[in-house]
Amino acid sequence: MGVTLINPEDLKKEVTGNDLVLVECWAPTCGSCKVFDPIFERVAEQHPEHLFLKLDITADEDSSKSLGVEHTPTLMVYREGILLFHQAGNYEETQLADIVRQAATIDMEMVRADIAAAAENSKKNGDEP
Repeated sequence: MGVTLINPEDLKKEVTGNDLVLVECWAPTCGSCKVFDPIFERVAEQHPEHLFLKLDITADEDSSKSLGVEHTPTLMVYREGILLFHQAGNYEETQLADIVRQAATIDMEMVRADIAAAAENSKKNGDEP
């Protein structure tokens, strides 16, 4: 399937409508992005069962702020609509393939249980408004 370019307003729909989604947040003038792009595309070709997206963060400054993207490239990995990984930087092909493997095999019931426990702890500690 390869890599699909998306607009910021389509991100939520794509993330919630697919099982495993990898998003490269990039900028057209970013030199590091130009190095990472072919790696991202090769790994996408190796994993057609997953969705690989590219999001130009210069298209909408508000979306980059709301996503917490301060540097490019930034890789975000979602599974079942839950953000599992968010980190700026370049990755070698083997590193990126390993991130895909880990995200695909993680126990999502445990992830949801951890999220629920963290929310409950925040509630008990009065951290929620």
